[in-house]
Amino acid sequence: MAEPVLAATGLRKTFAEVVAVDGVDLEVAQGGSLAIVGESGSGKTTVARLLIGLTAPTAGTITACGPDRSTPSRSSKERRRRGGERGHRCERKLPGGKNRRGRHSTTS
Repeated sequence: MAEPVLAATGLRKTFAEVVAVDGVDLEVAQGGSLAIVGESGSGKTTVARLLIGLTAPTAGTITACGPDRSTPSRSSKERRRRGGERGHRCERKLPGGKNRRGRHSTTS
């Protein structure tokens, strides 16, 4: 089984005494998608902010395309590179040296 492009394990986020998110585990396979649904106040936005690196989790880990992303980036350039301000893209090489958008990859 291939490594997931996005994974979260044991996510927890507290704001002072309020537990906003507790025990979130998820995996998204390459080519998969993720929907976060729930009632108002159930922590959907907090989970999304954790996953894209705008907020640090109180506990748990987040990996995206392999590297640990549990600690939010400090610079806006790094957030954009990670996908925090635009849709995140993991470049995976396909047979023939092309990336998934059909362009030839220049990285190894």
